[in-house]
Amino acid sequence: MERFERLRAARKRAGFKTATAAAESLGLPVATYVSHENGQRQFNIDAARQYAKRFKVRLSWLIDEEGPMSFEDFVDQNE
Repeated sequence: MERFERLRAARKRAGFKTATAAAESLGLPVATYVSHENGQRQFNIDAARQYAKRFKVRLSWLIDEEGPMSFEDFVDQNE
């Protein structure tokens, strides 16, 4: 899965039905967020941190698909 696909998956898992709703909740221009989510523009580490925090996913998963998507998934795997 590509980084932009992980971003989309994280947004949907967080309950945002649209990229517009996610962008507005983050206080970002819609065009900026949409370009990140559709892969037209890469997002930097600062944006990744903001996305990971808002969507409650692990930064390492969002950046590199390392480990489980969220801390909840990590706990579930280790029970």
